[in-house]
Amino acid sequence: FGKRFYRRRITTVLMFFLIMTLFVMAWVSMTFVYRRNNANLHTIMSSQVSALQALVEYRVRGYSSLDEIGRSELLTILQRTSANTKQDLAIYSPDGKIFLSTTPGLFERMLLGSRINEEAYHWIIGKDKRYFIHKETIGARRYNSMYAPLKGKDGVTLGILCSPYADRNYDFEMDAVMHAMTILVVFFILLIVARLTSGEVVGRMF
Repeated sequence: FGKRFYRRRITTVLMFFLIMTLFVMAWVSMTFVYRRNNANLHTIMSSQVSALQALVEYRVRGYSSLDEIGRSELLTILQRTSANTKQDLAIYSPDGKIFLSTTPGLFERMLLGSRINEEAYHWIIGKDKRYFIHKETIGARRYNSMYAPLKGKDGVTLGILCSPYADRNYDFEMDAVMHAMTILVVFFILLIVARLTSGEVVGRMF
């Protein structure tokens, strides 16, 4: 009875520490993948919004205000840029109101507000940041919006360019899910191996 008791106690303690070790390893690995994916996503979005900003600014750099450009000419610029980059675009005025968009239906149906996100306005206009990326929501859908100031003649801020991130070439969420599933499979395999090994070792001790 005594040997059986101690054998059971030692096996239980070994299994507990093995499970905790494997759990910590899995958590660290998943955290690393999550942070890596977020960093990669941010790099891609910052490059994308900088490219969109450069394309639009190249065509409006000689103007001092959005009204000076004219709505029809500015809409043509946005539509051409949108067609070339496969991105929806919107421009907000310096006071934060929507000025033009390649998808006006979203604003007409009030799926999107007529004013820019307050945090984006604070960082772009108040802090003069080169770009700002913010997670937003339409209904149950969450997405990232990319904001960047449009500079005109003498460096004046003509408006704020906005575009949702819509690159589907790489699914970061699916990558994280697949990595998590791989970790779980490896976790259970190691757990089974550890259980058999610990039982054999403890059995030889007694």
